[in-house]
Amino acid sequence: MAAKKTDTPEVRPEVTIETVPTPAGDARITWHHAPGAHALLAASHGAGGGIEARDLRALAAALP
Repeated sequence: MAAKKTDTPEVRPEVTIETVPTPAGDARITWHHAPGAHALLAASHGAGGGIEARDLRALAAALP
């Protein structure tokens, strides 16, 4: 089943945050915009993690 957005995304400079319902509960998606991007990378921390997880922070630091 495809997720359907339930609210208007919160937009900040270079970041958009939105909530999407899933069968396991709401998921928060944080989009970090890159100027001139030609591709998208989606990464997740999994259950119990957080957006500040060490592996995600290291990945973000290595990307343009």
